Amino acid sequence: HILDQGATVKIRDWWHLLMDYRYTHSGTQSVGDFKTVADGSLTAGEAELDWKLRYHQTELNFEFIPMTALTVRTGLRYWHREVEEREEGVVETYPSATINTVTPLLNVYYRPSNRFTLRGDFSSTTDGTSYTRISPRTDVRSRLSTRIQPIESVWIESSITLRNRRYDLSRDRKSTRLNSSHIPLSRMPS
Repeated sequence: HILDQGATVKIRDWWHLLMDYRYTHSGTQSVGDFKTVADGSLTAGEAELDWKLRYHQTELNFEFIPMTALTVRTGLRYWHREVEEREEGVVETYPSATINTVTPLLNVYYRPSNRFTLRGDFSSTTDGTSYTRISPRTDVRSRLSTRIQPIESVWIESSITLRNRRYDLSRDRKSTRLNSSHIPLSRMPS
């Protein structure tokens, strides 16, 4: 299921409020047969797994148009993700999770002539409650695109994307102590 809705409110000729909402719901159902040997005895059975994924995305942006050739859009994107796993109809708490993320956004669009455009995008996401334990991170993304039209029927477009991702491993620090002993090896004299 997908629901996508947007609205624009014109505050002034040069200032707009943009609101977007997107909802996605998907799921998978699977049945698996398994066999295992534990303590010398064979165990066999069937497991039914049901995954449900719900994803809400809300975006709120202010769009400023200080002159005809320049548009600046700044705002926030909010994600709410729910992952739910059921085994035999019972919710499993470990693989199930609710994740909330807020991202600041900045977009700049500049078109000084009909034959040249320049666009830049910037976003920064800190995902401290990510689904996997190893991936709490800050993700900074920038994109710059240019578009040139040398003749009427030809467009040349080029873009570069820069992404800087820093993982925050300090949130899930585990210490492991190995209780082992070492027996020195004796060497035979040569």
